[in-house]
Amino acid sequence: MEHVFIDDQVVILSDETGERGRVAWADLAEVAIVTTGAGPAVEDFYWVLGAADGKKLTVPSEAGGADRLLERLQKLAGFDNAAVIEASACTEDRVFECWRKGG
Repeated sequence: MEHVFIDDQVVILSDETGERGRVAWADLAEVAIVTTGAGPAVEDFYWVLGAADGKKLTVPSEAGGADRLLERLQKLAGFDNAAVIEASACTEDRVFECWRKGG
């Protein structure tokens, strides 16, 4: 199972094989949610954290610690909680922009 580690510097996604990716908060440029029509029996809600260099970290909502990720993201100035609510109710393939640096 995947797990999200969050501190004041970085977000790290890992599983039993080790680290799968990371984004430093200082480099965070955008946050989106991707939903699919595959649920509810399989994962269908993903956080996508985009770094300034174009790299993206995709975090499944069912990863351990993902609830803490939302709490931290909500501290970003201008974070769109309405997009999170809309994405949570979505049952089709969509992308919801939640936050953009400087936006």
